[in-house]
Amino acid sequence: MTRRPARGWLICLVWGSAVLCSIGLGRPSLWIDETHSYEFASLPSLPLVLLNAAARDAYPPLYFLLLHCWMWLGSSEVWLRAFSVAAHLASIPMMYLVATRLLSRREGVIAAALLAVSPFHLAFAREVRMYPLVCLLALVSVWGMLAWVQDGSRRGWRVFVAAGLALVWTHYIGALLLVAEGCILLWGGRRRRDLRAGMLRWIGITAVGFLPWSPFFLKSLVTTRGYGAEAPVAKLAYWFLSAVGSGFGQTEFVLSLSALVILVLALRGFLACPAGPARRTLGWWAGLPVGLELLSAALGKPVFGERTLILATPAWLILIAAALWRAAAWERLAAAVLAGGLTVQSHVRLFTHGLPEAPSSREALAAVLAQARPGDAIVHSSTITYHPVHEYYLPRSGAKIEDFLVEPQGEFRGGRLGDAFREAWRRMKGRLDPAGAVRTGQDPNRLSEEDFFKLGSRRVWYLRTDLEGARRLWYLIPSVYYPAPADKVRDIPFDSHPRLARVFRGERVACFPGLLVELYRRR
Repeated sequence: MTRRPARGWLICLVWGSAVLCSIGLGRPSLWIDETHSYEFASLPSLPLVLLNAAARDAYPPLYFLLLHCWMWLGSSEVWLRAFSVAAHLASIPMMYLVATRLLSRREGVIAAALLAVSPFHLAFAREVRMYPLVCLLALVSVWGMLAWVQDGSRRGWRVFVAAGLALVWTHYIGALLLVAEGCILLWGGRRRRDLRAGMLRWIGITAVGFLPWSPFFLKSLVTTRGYGAEAPVAKLAYWFLSAVGSGFGQTEFVLSLSALVILVLALRGFLACPAGPARRTLGWWAGLPVGLELLSAALGKPVFGERTLILATPAWLILIAAALWRAAAWERLAAAVLAGGLTVQSHVRLFTHGLPEAPSSREALAAVLAQARPGDAIVHSSTITYHPVHEYYLPRSGAKIEDFLVEPQGEFRGGRLGDAFREAWRRMKGRLDPAGAVRTGQDPNRLSEEDFFKLGSRRVWYLRTDLEGARRLWYLIPSVYYPAPADKVRDIPFDSHPRLARVFRGERVACFPGLLVELYRRR
């Protein structure tokens, strides 16, 4: 295949993937993690975004700084998610360039096609999170390394160093890819002094470049006690394989079939790759991040889960592309039909269920505000609706209404801490405690029992979350929870909150996917 038809295929793949990403992009409400991204990036200036990441968040600041700049042109749900879509689309030609350097143009086009329609990557491309950017930077870093090693390109070395440094400033899991690249260079540079010298400069620049953020990284390790959760090794490996093939929220049969197909094709592709740098690079790239996760799970330590796959899936997809191209015609056809069926089924699930833990907060708040009166209050049964409503939807509506979170223990939390934090940063006052909270005197986020009963003079809107589980790993929780369909929510018996029932009488007002809206009036 020459360069011109390959370029035509890439254009078609990028446009096709853009169409897939745009289907229902603004339909689901923002879910809690997306709201955090918006909250951290919506501060008034870039220095405040940087300080906020240092004080509060468990991630480096680069993604939030870029999202802040992106928000200069708008902050709608579609526009916020479009940043992730853009990063995913940019990854498709980078995938082609990397696979072409490792194998051939034909296999590069196949690998780019697999990335363009991957349910796993499409799921992340539709969220206001940093993971598509992590994938893009990982591909750019590997391309720069290959250009430097194969051609002796100084520009490739600079791209390799810059992309790797940007990667660890975007997410800490980027360090796993840097370790894999270091192993590749150590193995290949045993007889090349230029590689050894370049690798030492790369290590030095990366260490110095990340040094300013290292205290905050150590602070996050202490305050969060690591990331992720514990998981059994065998089940974690099964989840990894099935996620590469079918994404999230699938039935057990689809997951099992996906894991088997991915494992067979990846092994076939690894053996089909010519022995030498290509096989060595793909082996370290595909195996080391996942292997370290499995080792951590075997030792009983927390693991990152499917987020690690963002680094490794490009290598797995290149191995699958090698298997598809170098196999016999009937094997190619069988694998294409099977993989195509799994992909279509996964897309249907993705586009019909949307994002996990994203009940219809937008629609529920609109129903409340259509009937709300001055002095009304909103009470949330879960942070799943509280954060999106409080941080995004309610401020954008301009409505003067307070919202509160009632925790499972019955404790109410007022909805003002985010505003107090912004005001403290805006005035560059306030002091940080070791946990990263801003000391502003009395904590406005906690209401006493007496304050709770003062709500008795108002009407209270109760947003009750109802989710249903699907058999899929999401952040190492055994099930991913999607909003229950509206017809199922409608059939749920009325069950007033016991503390609300002491003071109020309630009635159901509306039902939405994953949400019940109830109105409580004073008895």
